[in-house]
Amino acid sequence: MKIERRIFLIAVAISTLGWILDVVFCLWDDPQQNLLALIFTPPLHEIGMRIIFIFCVLGFSFIVSRIIKQREKIRNHIESLARFPAENIHPVLRIDTSGNILYANDASETILHEWKCRVGEMAPEFWRQCVDDTFVNRQSTSCDASIGSRTFHFVVVPLPEHGYANLYGSDITARRTAEEALRKAHSALETRVQERTAELIAANLLLQEAESRATATNALLRLFMEKSTRQEYLASAVQLLANWSECHNVGIRVLNDQGLIPYEASVGFSEEFLKKESQLSINTDKCVCIRVVLGSADPQEIGAMSSAGSFNTNDSLGFHKNLTESEKCHYRGECMSIGFASLAIVPVKYQNKTIGAIHLADVQSGKITPRMMEFMEAIALLIGEALHLFKIEEELHHHRHHLEEMVEERSVELKQLNQELQAEIAERKQTEEKLKAAVIELSRSNQELEQFAYVASHDLQEPLRMVASYVTLLSKRYGQKLDADADEFIGYAVDGAHRMQRLIRDLLDFSRVGMGGRPLQPFSIQSALDLAQANLKVIIEETGARVTSDTLPVINGDESQFVQLFQNLIDNALKFRDSQPPHIHISASWKDNSWVISVADNGIGIDPKQYNRIFLIFQRLHGARKYPGTGIGLAICKKIVERHGGRIWVQPGSGKGTIFHFTVV
Repeated sequence: MKIERRIFLIAVAISTLGWILDVVFCLWDDPQQNLLALIFTPPLHEIGMRIIFIFCVLGFSFIVSRIIKQREKIRNHIESLARFPAENIHPVLRIDTSGNILYANDASETILHEWKCRVGEMAPEFWRQCVDDTFVNRQSTSCDASIGSRTFHFVVVPLPEHGYANLYGSDITARRTAEEALRKAHSALETRVQERTAELIAANLLLQEAESRATATNALLRLFMEKSTRQEYLASAVQLLANWSECHNVGIRVLNDQGLIPYEASVGFSEEFLKKESQLSINTDKCVCIRVVLGSADPQEIGAMSSAGSFNTNDSLGFHKNLTESEKCHYRGECMSIGFASLAIVPVKYQNKTIGAIHLADVQSGKITPRMMEFMEAIALLIGEALHLFKIEEELHHHRHHLEEMVEERSVELKQLNQELQAEIAERKQTEEKLKAAVIELSRSNQELEQFAYVASHDLQEPLRMVASYVTLLSKRYGQKLDADADEFIGYAVDGAHRMQRLIRDLLDFSRVGMGGRPLQPFSIQSALDLAQANLKVIIEETGARVTSDTLPVINGDESQFVQLFQNLIDNALKFRDSQPPHIHISASWKDNSWVISVADNGIGIDPKQYNRIFLIFQRLHGARKYPGTGIGLAICKKIVERHGGRIWVQPGSGKGTIFHFTVV
């Protein structure tokens, strides 16, 4: 409007100039005119009027033109502003407080299609709620929405004075895609960094493990150079393996000439455990330690065995729980009873021959890893080499020392023998002849005595049987016809005849032990016990007895005589029972290179003063009427045991009863 104001002022100035010129022209024509009258009532001169008119017309035309142009400019600007939402490539919508869509530009068509509504219809519930929230909070808000396959970001601007809100949207699909790609790239990078970190950690652990293995191997090699005896070497080696493996219990078994695999060195195991486990025999016992040494495995152990023949489980309690009852009989169960969860048995070999085993055990599960087992198998080879070399050194030292002693002794003896040789030869000949004669005479005498006992007992059977038969017949035929004394006398005669028959039969059995024995051959003691129980089945059932046994070994001997041995001992336990039902338990243990078989009962027991007497023939501790018998049964047992190179003795039971022990070489 500044330009129009200026034009107006110019028009006023020109009009004023025309007025002044008109006054001037009037004075020019008549100088006598009054100037003041001309000023206030100027005459309208023709020229001035024209000038004023022209300039007024020009000014008005210019003003009108400027007004028209200004209005055109304003209209164009308004039209441009009106086209702006429609030309916007981003969605623009307007929703009133009632949720009606008042306006939507062309870019909003896709959104309206997905919403399934048009301008003038209700907007979806979510957007109505969003508009209501902006009016309540009286401030703008923003949100993201997935519409079809696109993602939009909306800014909701409330206009309370107009009763509606404007929704300004922008397509952020590309940005979201880029953000998702960036997130995935970042996640992949983090994963790769974690994997690489894990690889570096694993590599570092492998390096540390390799260094630890090298240190342990070098230390084991140094032990062989530093230690002078096998015992010192094994004691240090066990401690080294315990420190390296971090297992609390480590032991090394070494197979000896008797077939036993005792612990020669150990760490952590209790004395009670070592005492029980050091008597394991590869010939008679059953356990996984023995199968590892023998190079065999039961079917249930295949999964826990390595290619090198080692056994390893980190859940031995679960392993034992999954075994069947028949499979559990193949294990001693000592490790499980203590609670060792981690368990490993590694064979110690020399030139593919197993000479021992390394035993690792810990109550913590997962203690023994596969890599640890691989290293232990490698260490076991070094220990096998060392044991072989120590054995050679011990043998050489023993032979050298023994040879030196023998040379020294023989040197002294040769000097004396050179002087005494002739006299000693003659004396020895005389002694040998006397000894041979005594042996021949003793053998002949024993054979005659055994033959006499056999013939006497055998020949007495028939006449005694006849006496018993006729006395029994006399009792049946005339038992009711005679008086009470006669019946009593006949009863005594019948009883005496029967006791004489039992006595002769037992005496015959006693003589047969030395004369009619079978050749000694391997048999199971358990099978002999079963036969004895079968022979005594009736009396066992009548007395309600219970006969139990541990695992019994296989030995060389006469099985039939062992059946008689067990039958006599069990029959005695049943005969001399207490008021409670009899319980007889048979067990076996390896001691001093022989098996000790024990038969324990809960009967009335034996007076310790009579322990030596009970094994003599015809010796009885009780009356025949209360406890019938001949007094030969235990003498037969003693003779059977002595025939097999053993001895028999008796001890009192832990609470009551008696325990008979006998050895078998």
